Amino acid sequence: MYTFVVLLLSSCSNENIDENLSIPPENLISEISTDPLFKEFIIQESGHFNKIQDPTRVLKITQNNNKLSLMELLDLSNAMGYDNPEELVDFYEEQDERIKNLSSKYGLTSKNIVDLEAPIMEAFVSEGLNVTTKSAGSTCGDRYNNCLTNAFAVAGLEHIACGIADVTVIVGIACHALVTTLHITANNECGYAKENCEKDQTVIDHLG
Repeated sequence: MYTFVVLLLSSCSNENIDENLSIPPENLISEISTDPLFKEFIIQESGHFNKIQDPTRVLKITQNNNKLSLMELLDLSNAMGYDNPEELVDFYEEQDERIKNLSSKYGLTSKNIVDLEAPIMEAFVSEGLNVTTKSAGSTCGDRYNNCLTNAFAVAGLEHIACGIADVTVIVGIACHALVTTLHITANNECGYAKENCEKDQTVIDHLG
């Protein structure tokens, strides 16, 4: 996972990351987990993902595409539930601003953003964003929610990687859109695993 984040950041940026940026303190996890700006980043990211209207279309536009044309940007913004590309650009710019402020405050670099996986998961759960199925409380439902939480955490890391990269607006959007594609794919895998779990549980119940 960490390797993928670094590769993603490198692919999105034409600039080298400053290796001399400060390393965050050992208590980074506890500090950033309670930071209102970090929580707002998580809440907005969750709302953005849940806003998607046409996941299949998003996948088609963004797969193997690190440069979006204006027409593709228009198509992508509609598939993601926005009325126009400007709204999508505004969202990413606001999120990138939050990421850059967090990076400045905590000294985030491509080497240590992987340490944010736990805080992302903690914020995702504490804000009640992880309960996505009425079957929560069952074995399969709990596994599904845990799977979605993990998928969100990985996507969060990758979005942060895009945000701290020094790139143009269009390349930045392509970077974030690629992360969204991977997030959709991961969530689909969670759904398939849930279906298999429920089938297995049905067999066990019948045998019992």
